[in-house]
Amino acid sequence: MKIVYKLVLFGLFLSFSVGGLAQRLDQNNQPQTTGEDGDRPQLNGHISDEWVANGDSPWQQEIQRRDQELSAYLQDTDPDRSKAYEFKAGHTPALAWNWFAEHPVGFGGPPYVLLKTILSLDPVTEENPHLRELAKIWKKKSVVAAEAGQEIYTLDHLGVGPNPKDYENGVAKSQEQREYLLPNGFVYDPDVEVETVDDVDKRLKLMDEGVFGRAVRRFAGFFGIDYEPGIAKKLVLARGKVRKGLYGEEVDYETQADQFQKPPKIDAVFFSCSGCHQGRVIVGEEIDPDGNIVKPGKMKFLPGMPNTEIEQQYY
Repeated sequence: MKIVYKLVLFGLFLSFSVGGLAQRLDQNNQPQTTGEDGDRPQLNGHISDEWVANGDSPWQQEIQRRDQELSAYLQDTDPDRSKAYEFKAGHTPALAWNWFAEHPVGFGGPPYVLLKTILSLDPVTEENPHLRELAKIWKKKSVVAAEAGQEIYTLDHLGVGPNPKDYENGVAKSQEQREYLLPNGFVYDPDVEVETVDDVDKRLKLMDEGVFGRAVRRFAGFFGIDYEPGIAKKLVLARGKVRKGLYGEEVDYETQADQFQKPPKIDAVFFSCSGCHQGRVIVGEEIDPDGNIVKPGKMKFLPGMPNTEIEQQYY
């Protein structure tokens, strides 16, 4: 799990970069080196404490500068700057952020189609009583004051919302306009080659009736055990435990990539790092004493900061 630790450290690094740790990326600001450490760039602009003590620019202007600097860093693919940031050869901030936001931290989640179907259920319109009860587990009645008298059920109690890319000028796009069909932080491995139902059926049939299945059947008969097809499947599932016994809990991603866990051939949805480590705040909103929104605010995302809304134990 060392790669997970590295991704967590990357998230912490992003948190500090908001204060100006990331270098300005313009034509007049190429990486410079110090006399003591030839590979480390000099920082330009103010880090947080320096701006508080010596900054002479308005705070709104400083906010804009930091936002631009962080955005440029997360999109940076320049190999020279990546080396100065102490990334390994071939790695860049843009690549790291892609892994942080678009890849799952595990492969144990439900298939995409199943989860998407569950999330599409609405307690108000669902006629099947069993599915309606299932829908109420995932969706709760809105607690927003303006929606209190309406039958509106949302995922708000889970602390999830649209992907940051599905916002325009701080406002979430309509469901039909969104690029991402799952809530932010819910992803499956984009490189997985999903098996078709026919392929799965053929593989299961081969396990049962092929050489492996026949061998298990004979083995069971030798010990007087009644054979059932599930035995073959259980033996296949036991491979994971055998691997754990051979290699232990830890696998060095840099030197033992061949032993690293591979994604299953299903689009299993799980959390990305950003699901729990990308905060968001509403800025500019005005609310009256009764809790009604007088002036709508705009959503601002904070890469690398904690998501204080997410209820991952529900998932």
